[in-house]
Amino acid sequence: HHQDAGLLPRALAAILERINATASTTSAVLTASAVEFYMHTCVDLLGASDGAPCLIGADHTPLGLTRQNIESEQNCLSFMGQVRHRRHTRATLMNAAKGAHEGSSRSHCAMILTLRQLDRASGDVLTTALHIIDMAGAERPSKVESTQLAMWDAEDGNEPSIASQGMIINFELSQLRTAVVQATEQHQKGLPLINPKAAGTEFIEYTKGCFDGSSLLSMIVTLSPARSCGWETWFSCTYGEDLQKLRCPVQPQKARSLSKLIVETERSIQRATQDLETREDVATKAGHRDRVTRHLNRRSAQLQHDKDSLEELRRLAALGERGKTSTNDGA
Repeated sequence: HHQDAGLLPRALAAILERINATASTTSAVLTASAVEFYMHTCVDLLGASDGAPCLIGADHTPLGLTRQNIESEQNCLSFMGQVRHRRHTRATLMNAAKGAHEGSSRSHCAMILTLRQLDRASGDVLTTALHIIDMAGAERPSKVESTQLAMWDAEDGNEPSIASQGMIINFELSQLRTAVVQATEQHQKGLPLINPKAAGTEFIEYTKGCFDGSSLLSMIVTLSPARSCGWETWFSCTYGEDLQKLRCPVQPQKARSLSKLIVETERSIQRATQDLETREDVATKAGHRDRVTRHLNRRSAQLQHDKDSLEELRRLAALGERGKTSTNDGA
């Protein structure tokens, strides 16, 4: 590995090494997706068009993301290049653009690797995901450009001011910190996890997925040694201190029957398709289209998510059959 390789290339190298090491008994499908959380919205960074919206599901999983097959480290580099090209960045007084560096990140971003492993002997599949989240740093308006907060309408297509971007970043970081503290207190008291949605943005809803024990969480705090960044350094350190207090019972991932997963996903697709057709018809006749638009969007995103998952499961099943054939021929 290159000494300057980051988290994602190193993680991918370890995953590919495991896939190769277990190839005699296990078939695997590895995909990558990426989501950007910008100005209260979440966007698919691999979509056919820039700014394709996505949604966060009830289980905090992003819905509607484009998935790319990853079979080599070169695939990973191409994936990372797309993400970097599309993510919102901007030069500020604290983080100037220079050369290949495009300046300050004006959004939060998550790169997701999803690995499905099929044990060919049992027919069970284990699905795990690695979410690498790069959060934009907290900042004071006076240090980045100005303190003027311009009104911004997303539909106009105008770029918001740097100060407006910073305000949203700081707000979401503050809300996430509050959610972390609440989750920590609930777990310490042995009480059910509270999931208030009053002030939740798509980013907050997504990150709450690590509060229930279904994920293992690590955090890397990046600091600047400059004296002029003292406030930002203090904020980042206290943020890390709060996060490291979060403790909750871990829920181990369990393998499931591949054939049953395929049947369940097919049924889910059928129900979603019928629901969308019914809702569209009711909305048109009753003139309540505005009321059901959000539901239709969510069901459409869930439907696409299930279709993509079904395609991966079927591909995994085909790989499993070819693996069995190769093993029998070798024997």
